[in-house]
Amino acid sequence: MRDGVVLYQQAGSAASSERKAFRTTGSAQAPDVPLVVLVDGGSASAAEIVAAALRDNQRALLVGQKTFGKGTVQEQHTLSDSSQLRVTVAQWLTPGGSAIQGQGLLPDVEVAPVEGRDAVLEAGIGVLDRSLPRAVAHG
Repeated sequence: MRDGVVLYQQAGSAASSERKAFRTTGSAQAPDVPLVVLVDGGSASAAEIVAAALRDNQRALLVGQKTFGKGTVQEQHTLSDSSQLRVTVAQWLTPGGSAIQGQGLLPDVEVAPVEGRDAVLEAGIGVLDRSLPRAVAHG
């Protein structure tokens, strides 16, 4: 991925929110090589951030099923009786500004699971096979 926003972290309520951008730095490694990210309901939190950053920056296509939808920042506090409390202090937004929490990411290429086969992997390979001749011709 070339320079771009990886995610936004939004603190506070939507009405009085502070939004901080997290950006890429450094040089991209193989920025023109076709890329797919395989996702499903087990893809959550940091995996969703990476997938959204790659997709929203036109670097990859998402293949599979809708992701879990874990996009909040929580702080853990130990109380005087040694119990613990987790408080949500911010949420993550994709580079395009969409909330991840409770929404998940919809794949660009949706693939239903197939018993006895890795249909998502097969579909991902198919997407790459179709994009390779174009990449080689333009590379």
